[in-house]
Amino acid sequence: MGAGLGVAAETVAHDGDVRVASMAVAVPAAGFLAGVAVVMTITGTSVRDRRVSLKFSGAALLLIVGLVLPVAVTVLACAAALALLATGMVLDGPSSHDRRPNAVSA
Repeated sequence: MGAGLGVAAETVAHDGDVRVASMAVAVPAAGFLAGVAVVMTITGTSVRDRRVSLKFSGAALLLIVGLVLPVAVTVLACAAALALLATGMVLDGPSSHDRRPNAVSA
């Protein structure tokens, strides 16, 4: 979102296309969500898993937000989505296939 915020600020400050500004924020955030979901599926999480489907759905929703809503709303939506992602991952903890048995110490 960092570079997208810079593009959004410059575009708005210089009377540029607000759609470009919104998409400059939404596309990287959506790409990050989709990328996390892809990595999860590559590492063994089912595509049907709730955690994966929420990330893909969130990515699609962020792109729609970027296409139809103002820049400020897009920035807030992207920030909220990423904050919710981080909070959900912390609260959810590791999945059952992520947990490893404790090593027996000698």
